[in-house]
Amino acid sequence: MDLIFQICGTPTEQTMPGIEKQRLFQDYRAMNSTVHSNKLEETISKQIEKSHNLDGNPDNELRLWFDLISKLVCIDHRARLTAEKALEHPFFAETPLPCENN
Repeated sequence: MDLIFQICGTPTEQTMPGIEKQRLFQDYRAMNSTVHSNKLEETISKQIEKSHNLDGNPDNELRLWFDLISKLVCIDHRARLTAEKALEHPFFAETPLPCENN
């Protein structure tokens, strides 16, 4: 859980209402008082830049990657994208477009 919080940020009542009432979160906070800020964009950007040769508009591609990934790994399950909604994300409208296998 701590690794997730180190990257996505420690949830608070403002970012995930009701979290303070969750026993598992209370146990976590009793053992770890560090509140982590969200480092997801920084982490994703570094990994994408290292592992991909971005063509076209790299800034737009990075922005769309980050937007999609951040919505998929959102700690608050109520705000997290479903698989169906993820497939409707603008990232999948960027070139090269996905195509059907023949």
